[in-house]
Amino acid sequence: MIKDKDKDSEIECCQEYKYLGVICDTSGTDNKEIRSRVIQARKCIACLNGILWSKDIRKERKLNIYNALIKSSLLYGSETWRLTENNKRRSKLQRWMP
Repeated sequence: MIKDKDKDSEIECCQEYKYLGVICDTSGTDNKEIRSRVIQARKCIACLNGILWSKDIRKERKLNIYNALIKSSLLYGSETWRLTENNKRRSKLQRWMP
């Protein structure tokens, strides 16, 4: 707890919170956020599996779906990630990163 001098109240400290869909924690690394994004992208792939493997849908349309739904959910907030070699290797981001 931190005492707020101006308002004579206490502010509770936490180890982790989610702000605008991004996990912020006290470790100073992006490991949890990257792991969360990879899991989210895999869930999108699982939901769209029937569409992505369908022979009735053109390849270009599948690529549009991939870019709009899967890639965007994976890379949301990635501009601020601190990517270490370990994070790249663990999350296999090389496939999605330029």
